[in-house]
Amino acid sequence: MRTATSPASWSASADPTRRSITSEPPCSSHLAPSRRTSSSPSCSSSRARSTRRSHYEAAHRLDPGSKSILGSLTDLLVEKGDLRKAADYLSAGVARAPDVGWFQLQLAQVLGDLHENERALEHYEKAIALAPTAEDKAELHAMVAAFLEEIGRREQAIARYELALATDPDELDAHYDLAGILASEGKLDAAAAHYREVLRISPDHAEAAAALARVRSRLAPSAQGDAR
Repeated sequence: MRTATSPASWSASADPTRRSITSEPPCSSHLAPSRRTSSSPSCSSSRARSTRRSHYEAAHRLDPGSKSILGSLTDLLVEKGDLRKAADYLSAGVARAPDVGWFQLQLAQVLGDLHENERALEHYEKAIALAPTAEDKAELHAMVAAFLEEIGRREQAIARYELALATDPDELDAHYDLAGILASEGKLDAAAAHYREVLRISPDHAEAAAALARVRSRLAPSAQGDAR
């Protein structure tokens, strides 16, 4: 579930001191023995990640309050699949600075990846409370709605998308994702209305235009039947 998406005002990547973490293949144990050499690019990449992790952990010990360092360290841990360790670092960050919304959001996302759903939702709510603008709050409500949909809580997801739109009527993702749910439930008029809102906000949104066309094609037989 973890993504790089977060309100721009919270982005650790906006910090010019933060280094970029690039995706690299793991050191594969499935390579033929003749290819598992010290010069194997994937093994070199694995060692490079271990070296970066050591550097970031040392930097974090020196400056535990740095969003950029913690962000780079936890990104690397997530890349390696060490979600529990990432959660531990972020939990410590939240304990040190509970009023930093970025820490709350990143912890929520990692906990979601760990399927600790109730804890994830708790930290999403704290992140929303700390969001500085209505637009940021709406974006986070939409993220929570997507998470709720992912874990099978569709009715709660619908309510949360509606809350996002009540907070910011121009929250594009909320319109688009809510339209998808409504269309899947056969609520085609409501779905079409939300797809039209997406196109009002972003006229070049190709996915919404295609989805609206599909909804209209499903509505057409119903309209013809009513006419008869």
